[in-house]
Amino acid sequence: MKRNNFWNSTIIFGFGFLLTRAVSFLLLPIHTNIINPNTMGYVFIFITFLAFMNAFYSFGMDSALLKYFNKNDKILFTSLISTLIFSIPISLLLFILSDYLQYILFKEPISIESKILFNNHWIWLSIGILTFDAISSRLMTLCRLLQLSWYYVFIAAINVIASIGLNIYFLYYKAVSIQFDSIVFSMIIVSFIQLIFLIPIFLYHAKSWQFDLHALKKMFKFAWPFFPATIFFIIIELVDRIMIENLLSTQDVGLYGSGYKIGALMLMIIRAFNINWQPYYLNIGAKSENDLIKNFSHIGNIILIILIIITGIISSIWPFLIQFKINSFSIIGSNFISGGVVIPYILIAYCFYGLFILQMPSIYLKNKQNWAPLIWGSGAVINIISNILLLPVLGFVGAGVSTILAYFSMSALLIYKNYKWMWIPYNYKRILFTIVLSFLQYALIKVTNIHFSFIILIYLIIMGTILKNTYQEYRLI
Repeated sequence: MKRNNFWNSTIIFGFGFLLTRAVSFLLLPIHTNIINPNTMGYVFIFITFLAFMNAFYSFGMDSALLKYFNKNDKILFTSLISTLIFSIPISLLLFILSDYLQYILFKEPISIESKILFNNHWIWLSIGILTFDAISSRLMTLCRLLQLSWYYVFIAAINVIASIGLNIYFLYYKAVSIQFDSIVFSMIIVSFIQLIFLIPIFLYHAKSWQFDLHALKKMFKFAWPFFPATIFFIIIELVDRIMIENLLSTQDVGLYGSGYKIGALMLMIIRAFNINWQPYYLNIGAKSENDLIKNFSHIGNIILIILIIITGIISSIWPFLIQFKINSFSIIGSNFISGGVVIPYILIAYCFYGLFILQMPSIYLKNKQNWAPLIWGSGAVINIISNILLLPVLGFVGAGVSTILAYFSMSALLIYKNYKWMWIPYNYKRILFTIVLSFLQYALIKVTNIHFSFIILIYLIIMGTILKNTYQEYRLI
């Protein structure tokens, strides 16, 4: 991809990704204004289970498809078949262990008043969601590889429309008394619809329908180090829900999860950027390492400043944001307001995660993927230990602090290794100035009577100038 097209493609793919991931944010007002914190706690735990199992269904093969797609016409079909190879035995194991999993996850299922949990339909629905999503993920990766940015956006729009429509239908008009079931039914239908709309991409672009065992072995060899890394990522992201349930309460899971979703707006932005960032540095072509480092450095300066700006603004106005109402509906229901206290912690944590993503090119370009499990594993261990120590002391805020410590340790370790692998310097003075200015606007909003909109406006004008100058420097390289 040409450098001049990088930001255009990033914006389009990023918009599509944001649409898809925005579903959980857009559903937050619907769920938290109707469902009580205890039931929402079970919903967040169920989503945690799906996210954890998704790693086993994909097994890091999306990364392998990104690396090998253009080198073998059989790669796409082989990649899709591998999804079935992994999913069938895992699905069978899930069914066998369903009773045990139900107890581990839900503890007291009677409190959900859900028919699904009493007759084990939940495990079949889980298997369906996981299988559909694993295949869809592979085909969405194909869209990225083929630069089908607008079709990617189209699929994302279908996902959003179907998710919101089905949740409203089930919760308002069909099954208000069994709200957990309504959300699960909506999820599997949306997963199926998304897959149906992605199948034409495979049918049109599949050049070969032959399975290549040699290609599968090569892909698996590349992908397997990313599997434990993915597991560790999920542990950092989601195990705090399980720990909060066990060390505090299911209601605290609902409160924490609702606040976390607001902070996770930052994660959506970072992953939207990474949708184009990863193919970009994998396919950047023949350039000297000095040119690559200059390019990565200037892109990193821009992204880091954007992340700091977003963190500064949302951390300052979250109390106003979550209580903003439209037709008596607030972004977070009144029973969930106390969960908003974790928002600044999550935003700061994801700033460090963004720094980590910006340092990732060396892992791929220098073939250091064997380090990925160690780096992610260190973050996971720190996250678990911190949660054990901090949750009893700080309540669910301790989970937010633990997330900061996890991503800080990961980014610090990767930066340390990159000092030898591929050192990517940034404009530290400008970044530090941005941090100081962000803290100043935060303090002014908290301790003065000046309306926050005026302070934010001045802040954005100054930050906009800094960002413009940084971008101009990027264009000149």
